[in-house]
Amino acid sequence: SVKALTTGLTELVDLTSDATTLYALGDGKVVSCPLTGCTTATQVTTAFASSILVVGNTLFATTNFNEVSSCTLPSCTLAQFVSTGANTYPAHLAVANGTLYWLAENGANKEIHACALTGCASPTVLYSGTAWSYSSGLAAGPTDLYVSSFTGGIFHVPLTSATVADTANITQLTGSAYGT
Repeated sequence: SVKALTTGLTELVDLTSDATTLYALGDGKVVSCPLTGCTTATQVTTAFASSILVVGNTLFATTNFNEVSSCTLPSCTLAQFVSTGANTYPAHLAVANGTLYWLAENGANKEIHACALTGCASPTVLYSGTAWSYSSGLAAGPTDLYVSSFTGGIFHVPLTSATVADTANITQLTGSAYGT
């Protein structure tokens, strides 16, 4: 059955969880609520972001249209983790292989970026091209990434290592019913 964990949240943008806590992004802040439920969600930090992800006790968020920020939970202030470059619009965070992945929009090019969870001076670009349009989600596994495209379905991106994509073998797994 469906259970309300909390009420009063509006303008929700993204959700993530760990083993005990749900985190919600919206209204310019990240809030938390135990998975068992809460009357009022607890504010974790302020964030005008497009995506959030919790890894261990670290909250990651895509912020300022050109960076991934992070802070240590339970209550924290976001600081730049890595700059993603001008006009990259990072979103859709995922993690695998000790690596943080996200999608970026750079004009017509759609990109997959990566950075070790321990940090990096600049992100590695695993893919830059036009295989899909309008990125809407990212999932990461030990040997594969999966990109959802609002108008193009789901794409499989094989990895040869944590930071190298086999871009010659990107395949569309399924269409979206929007012309693909």
